[in-house]
Amino acid sequence: MKRFKWLGAVLLAVMVAAPVVGQGHGRHAPAGHVVPDLVEIPLRVHGGQLTVQVEIEDGSTLEFIVSTANMVTVFSKKGEARVGDSQLSVAGLPVSTYGSQTVDDSSLTTDDGTVIDGILGSNFLNQFDVLIDAPGGRLVLRKPGREVEWDGVTLSDPVRLRLLHGVILTLDVELNGHAYPAMLDIGTSSVVVNERVKTEASLEDDGVATLKVGNTTHTELPVQVRDLPLFERFSPNGDGFVLVGAPLALDCAVSISYVRQELRTCVR
Repeated sequence: MKRFKWLGAVLLAVMVAAPVVGQGHGRHAPAGHVVPDLVEIPLRVHGGQLTVQVEIEDGSTLEFIVSTANMVTVFSKKGEARVGDSQLSVAGLPVSTYGSQTVDDSSLTTDDGTVIDGILGSNFLNQFDVLIDAPGGRLVLRKPGREVEWDGVTLSDPVRLRLLHGVILTLDVELNGHAYPAMLDIGTSSVVVNERVKTEASLEDDGVATLKVGNTTHTELPVQVRDLPLFERFSPNGDGFVLVGAPLALDCAVSISYVRQELRTCVR
């Protein structure tokens, strides 16, 4: 399991709207565009991460991690060099690079030695109702609507999300039977908890746990114990806090509505 080094720095920067690592870019946000009724994008699982292809103007493609936390687009140095000043898009939808950040290649390198080109964040996803369907190999984006239903999948009743800064998704979960506040970031390669959760839930430093989201229980999810600066923002007194990452969605479709502030997962 790859422990991405950008985890703490990037997520803390999301909360304070400050530079992440390296330099920020002065590119402009794309001009206004029409949100499509529905678009399906191939979704790949690569090294425990969910990734999609991002297109450059010249027709070439980059591989980006899908994140539900990042406030800006993030590049590895390799990815930034390929992009230059070009415009980016996903399935024809423009990707804003305004205020984008760059991290060292080592921070976005998977266990098999692949350098991921960047991270696609909530500043892109929050325009849509989103279905992350890793089992079906697809990321589905749809114009926000009154009802959040998807063809081809059966999903749970809604789980209430709290939306911060238009991009940060928080919720309540149970881990090994204990209730905790949590933050959702599908771009993180594991479930991450602080020391309080480790003690209360009887966890190993790098073990597995049972996570309950709404009425859906996920077993044997990989867990890392870390004292991230991010956790101090949500739990300044050291109370238990959980970062819910990609393992939630690797074998279970997940639906996110930013407008309705609700999450649905597969039914088990």
